[in-house]
Formats: sequence, structure tokens, C-alpha cells
Amino acid sequence: MPDVSKIEVKLGEELAYLRQHVSELEQCQIQYQERLKELKLKLAAAKNSHLQWYRQQQEISQQWQTKLVESEERLRLALEAARMGFWDWDIVNNQLIWSTNHEILFGLTPGSFTGDYQTFLSYIHPEDQISLGQVMNYALTQKVDYSHEFRIVWPDQSVHWILSKGRFIYNPQGQPIRMIGVCMEISDRKEAEENSRNLAIQMQEQANILNTILSATVDHIFIFNRAGYYLYVSHGGAAIFGLRPEEFRGKNLRDLDLPTNFVEQLEKQRLAVITTGQSVKDEYEYGLSDGVHYYECILTPLRDLNQTIDGAIAIFRDITIYKQAQAEREGFLEQERAARQQAEIANQLKDQFLAVLSHELRTPLNPIIGWSKLLQSRKFDEKTAHMALETIERNAKLQRQLIEDLLDVSCILHGKLNLDASPVDLVMVIEAALETLHLAAQAKSIQIQTIFYPQLGVVMGDANRLQQVVWNLLSNAVKFTPPGGQVEICLKEVDSQAQIQISDTGQGITPDFIPYVFDDFRQADSTTTRKFGGLGLGLAIVRRVVELHGGTVEVTSVGEELGATFTVRLPYTKEYDRNY
Repeated sequence: MPDVSKIEVKLGEELAYLRQHVSELEQCQIQYQERLKELKLKLAAAKNSHLQWYRQQQEISQQWQTKLVESEERLRLALEAARMGFWDWDIVNNQLIWSTNHEILFGLTPGSFTGDYQTFLSYIHPEDQISLGQVMNYALTQKVDYSHEFRIVWPDQSVHWILSKGRFIYNPQGQPIRMIGVCMEISDRKEAEENSRNLAIQMQEQANILNTILSATVDHIFIFNRAGYYLYVSHGGAAIFGLRPEEFRGKNLRDLDLPTNFVEQLEKQRLAVITTGQSVKDEYEYGLSDGVHYYECILTPLRDLNQTIDGAIAIFRDITIYKQAQAEREGFLEQERAARQQAEIANQLKDQFLAVLSHELRTPLNPIIGWSKLLQSRKFDEKTAHMALETIERNAKLQRQLIEDLLDVSCILHGKLNLDASPVDLVMVIEAALETLHLAAQAKSIQIQTIFYPQLGVVMGDANRLQQVVWNLLSNAVKFTPPGGQVEICLKEVDSQAQIQISDTGQGITPDFIPYVFDDFRQADSTTTRKFGGLGLGLAIVRRVVELHGGTVEVTSVGEELGATFTVRLPYTKEYDRNY
């Protein structure tokens, strides 16, 4: 029994354990079923998601294919619009693909390119094949983009310029497997560059020629901008102001230390040219170390391509020599006019002189001939006969004086008047002249006053000729002084020279005639009906004789009816003392 109970207990325990295990298994089964159901749900959801993703990928692939086609089309259109060709080189298989435009750029019919690299090289200009290989090898070894300009030869043998750009594609091992790129024709650009280069060369040559001309020209050139600042100054122009051309840069007229009147004149003309657009010509004066120079300046507006005034060009030319020549010419013309006028006056004076001479010679002859005939044909008493002889003698002496004056003038003009030089006592000379004129002065009640200063020096000269000088001056003073007038003669020393001054209260001399008082044959009144006689040679002889003695003679007069003063100065001789 006990054993059965134990067994039953054990079996009950086993059974309870089994029931519990079965319960656990059932629970696990339930969980499994739920998990399985959940997994099925997830699997179904995953399938739906995968289908949706697949559909999305298909849609994306289709969109990309569409965009790729559109991009390729845009690239084709862009290449065609830019006249560019596309190339793709399979380096491993040596297959070269060209686009249609690429073939056209090389002068080929579309589809005629064989697609290998050697054929491509055959189109390259022989002189550019080596450089093409060098540039491509450099891009390959340095792994940089390829870019090169070269010439190609079309089948018709015409030469064209090509710009080619490309890039190598490498495999993971770094080996080049492919190269793609584009090319375009640049013949127009190259031609433009060549034209520009030739134009630049021509411009440089012209600039060199212009610089040579500017360096050699005598003109001085200044170029201003619209604001008045220097753009260019020639070397000669800068040298005028003692500067170098570079010292003018960035400066205007007022920045330089130039004369104010020069700056204002040039600035005024510059503004006028810019404002009106008209050229201006003017003359300028500028002082240099060798004196004042004269310049002719032409200012011209400086215009751009649109004919807008950008500044002004000033061209200075030194006309100093021309001005001097012009002044000399004016001087010569003036001298010629003066000489012609003098010649005309001389001819007029000659005619007047001949008329006066004939009159003066005939005047004393008339009484001489008249009294001679009367004395021969009639008997006069002693007193009348004596008066007749005195009249004949007086007129003969007058005629002799006229002839001597003519001879003296002739000798002077021909340089044949000789002086018998010796120490001269001027007091005696004056007194001798006074003695011969005493009666003439007394006849007109003219008072002659003499003033002789003592301690005079010695004058070396011809006493007779000096007496002639004093006599002529005194004779004129007595002749032109009215009755009751006065004549004063003064002898003194002035400035270490002997001075003889003769003053009168006569009719005087007009200011316009004073310059001609000592000229040959000149008289204030040269008509034959004049009040006072004479040939007009006395004062001319005075001047010549005084000059032969190394002296001077001058005349002053306040005016008509106010008298005149003649002053003679004679130098002292060095061989004698002042107290000789």
C-alpha cells in the first residue's frame, strides 16, 4: 500500500508536472501562433513595401533616363550652338568617338571619321603635332586637365585653329582608361589676335616714329585732360621750365612755380578751347636765362571716339628769332622810311638851298653891279662916291663869306678840313669875334655882356676855326635879336671842360625845329622872301668844327620870341697846365 501511495503521489506529481509542462507548451504554442501571425503580417507589409520601393525605383530610373536624354539633347544643342565638338577616347581599345560637330569642325563629312587616334593625328598641322603630344603627355602624367590650341589641315588644305579641352579618367590602379573632352574652332579669334598683334606692332612703330618726331621737332607739346592736369609733356616743353616730363604728372598749371601772367593766360585759353571746341592761337612771353623768349601757341581740343572733348593739346613754338627778325625788319623798314623821308627832305632842302643860294648870291651882286655902272657913267661928289664904294665893299665881303661857307662845308663833307692845332686862349678868340660884330650890334642897340671866369685850362685847337665858331654863334644872336635886345657870352669851366655859352633875347626856336638846327642847309624859314638872309650853313659849320676839336655843341630854347642859348664845350689838352 504504502508503496502504491508513494507511487500515486509520485505519479500525481509527475502528472502535475506534465500538466504544467503541457500548459507551458500550450502557452508557448499560443505565443508562437501570435508571433507567427505577427511575422506573417510583417512579411505581407514587407512585400508591399518592397513592391512600392521597386515601383519608386522604376519611376526614378525613368525620370533620370528622361533627364539624361534631355541633358544630352541640351548638351548637343549647346555644342551645336557654340560650334563645339565632343570626343570620347577609349584608351584601352584605342577607339575614338567624335560627335557630328567634331567631324564638321575638322572639315569632314559626318560619319566619315574612322575612329582611331592615328587618323586624328593625321589632321593636325605638321608643325603642331609635337607640341600636341607634349601637352597631352603632361596632362596624363601630372593628372591635370588637358587644354591646347593647335592648327588642323582640312581636306581642302585650308588651315584652321582648334581649341581642345579634355580630362583623363583612371581605373582604381591609377591607369588611364578613357579621355573625354570638347573642341571648338578659334580661327576668328586667332585672326583677331594676329590683327591685334600686327596693329599693336604698327602702333608701337608709329609711337616710336612719333616719339622720334617729337624728340626732333622744335615744337613743345603739352596735353591736358579736361580738369587741366598734364597727361603728356614733351622733353623740349619740360626743358623750357627747367623740369623733366615726369615732374608734370598729376599736376596742373597752378601747381608749378610759373609766372602768374603766363599761367592765367594759358589757363584762360585752355578753358576757352574746352568750352567752345574751337582752336585758339596766341603768343606768350617767358623769361629764360638767356633773356625773354617769345612763343606762338596753338591750343586744340582733344576728342575721344565719340567726339566728346576730353582735354586740350597745346603746341608751343619758339618764335624769338622770328620776332627778332621781324623787329629788325621793322627797324630796317623804319630806317628805310626815315632814309627815304630824309632823302625827300634832302631833295627839298637842296631845291630850297639852290633857290636861296641863287638869291643870296644875286642879292649882293645887285648893289655891286648897280653902283659900279653908276660910278662908271656918272660923276658923284666925294661923299656919295665913298658911300658907293663902302656899299660895294660890304656886299663883296658878304658874297665872299657865302662862298667861304660853301667851301668850308664842302671841305668838311669830304673830310678835307685841316686844323692848325696850337694852345688857344679862348678869351682872345671871343674878343676877336666880338670886335668884328661890334658895329652890327651897335647899329641895333644890342647890348653884349661878357662873363669870363678866371683859372681856365688850355684848349688845344685851331684859333681861326674856333673864332669862326664864336663869330657864327654871335652873328646869329645879333641877327635874330630885335633892336634893344641883349646878348650874353659866358666862358667858364664845366665838368673839366671849357664851356662857351651864348644867350640872346631874340626870336627863339620852335621845339619841332631844334633837332634840325645844326643840319646842313636847314633854316626855320627857307623861303626867298624870309626876313633874315643866309644859306643856313653857319650852324652846320659850327657843329662840324666843334666836333673836329673833340667837343660838343647844343641849343636850348623855351620857344618863339623867348630867345635861345647855344652851349659849346671843348676838352682841355693834357700837355699843358690849367694855369698856362
